Amino acid sequence: MEGAHTGENQCAILWQVIEQYSLYKRIGYFTLDNAPNNDVALRCLHTLLDTQGILLSLYYLCECYTNKLIGIQFDPKQRRLRCFGHIVNLVVKAFLYGKDPTAATHASDIEMSMGIEELEDENIGSMTETEQLLHWRRRGPYGRLRNIITFICRTPQRREDFAKVTRETSPDIRVFAPIAANDTRWNGDFQAIKRALELRVSLETYSVRYIRTHLRDDYLEPLDWTELEDILRILEPFHRLTLELEGRRQNGALWEVFPAMDELLNHLETCKTTYEMTGSVHLTTSIKLAWTKLDKYYSLTEFNPVLYAAIALHPSMKMDYFNIAWDAHPAWIESAHSIIRTLWLVEYCPHFNINLPNASTTYTTEGPPCALTTSWKTKRVAKVMKDELEEFLSLRCIDVSDPRQWWVQHQADYPALSKMALEILAIPAMSAEVERVFSSASLTVTDRRNRLGEDTIEAIECQKSWLHSGIISFSGADEMKKMLAQLQVQQQGVSIGSEPTEMVDRKG
Repeated sequence: MEGAHTGENQCAILWQVIEQYSLYKRIGYFTLDNAPNNDVALRCLHTLLDTQGILLSLYYLCECYTNKLIGIQFDPKQRRLRCFGHIVNLVVKAFLYGKDPTAATHASDIEMSMGIEELEDENIGSMTETEQLLHWRRRGPYGRLRNIITFICRTPQRREDFAKVTRETSPDIRVFAPIAANDTRWNGDFQAIKRALELRVSLETYSVRYIRTHLRDDYLEPLDWTELEDILRILEPFHRLTLELEGRRQNGALWEVFPAMDELLNHLETCKTTYEMTGSVHLTTSIKLAWTKLDKYYSLTEFNPVLYAAIALHPSMKMDYFNIAWDAHPAWIESAHSIIRTLWLVEYCPHFNINLPNASTTYTTEGPPCALTTSWKTKRVAKVMKDELEEFLSLRCIDVSDPRQWWVQHQADYPALSKMALEILAIPAMSAEVERVFSSASLTVTDRRNRLGEDTIEAIECQKSWLHSGIISFSGADEMKKMLAQLQVQQQGVSIGSEPTEMVDRKG
């Protein structure tokens, strides 16, 4: 992308891809981070689709001269999903780096003291070294630990000194350096604290020898180490769920988002009660900051019907999940069912072969009315089509390991609903795979391969992905190697005036 990463520029690149592959009527959902330019990009995409006449109009929904509707429905708010990993990252940052956390005691104070979308608000990069030390020191034990780790990792000589201390104090463990977290890597803070606790003896010894001379105000006392252990316990579920939903260990699918967010909210509420009883004001307030941030994004899920539908269309969950998890909020359960049903009747039912009444039997020769209410529309569709959704939800839940495979096997039973289920259950919960492709491409385009064309990079990344997923195997590559070896042998035999077979015999 050339120029600033504005929503307009992002949309321009996206539109080029849509045009190149003719994806106008196959546009689905977008799992994106929380940057506001992503909202702008989808609004621009909506405008382009409208300008090109691709959006499904009420006229076509009413008229239905043919069984196949023209166009698509595209609501920028509903199609914009928030990457679960980015949400977790912001919640953890709220917990660790919330502004002046000791001043926040009530919800309103917490909201005013947050300012924690990212640390760029404080222009940390433009601070002097002394200002950065003071900035992190105010963050409590973890901020001081971060100052110590930064001091150690800043020069090769300091890293060597730390390695010597580690060999002296802990000869039975492998020597490794502390981890310096950054503001963008998910779980970086968790890994930094975990490694520091493993190297506690080495860090304490090193601090006595060096840190007290240079950073005496950052020295960690026993109570500070105890708080770091508490922080690690509080962050453990965030680390675990990020790994589970990133798409490598388990499914990383949309139906796991609500259970994960519910688990984290309950975890934070339990932790808040625990540390209120122990009198830890600092940790209690930090937990409130994290809870407020997570609750903010939880409330935004109402704009994404597919999050609800992914739960309902899972044969092992259905509406039972909401009935149990939200048993104290019956209005939420009723709303969830209504959201799912509206998505089914409005987004999916009209796109199947439904025997809707002919337009002439419903409207005058002047054409359909200029507006049609959603309630009338959904009632009309429901009358002329078997309600596969309600039939599916009325059956008891069954345990399945892969809900997508279950829907593939039951397409004949639910020809329309299965299409909806397979589309929604394929949506990832996180943008981790896209991030991996971005990182993989940066490893491909090195300083010595900086003139690779876009088509070549695309082909390489596709081949990597296909190999990883098992779509292709190395067998073809092995055959290619054998063929090239035979050609090389033949060429060598011809160059010295011998028959290729003789050359093969001699090598054998």
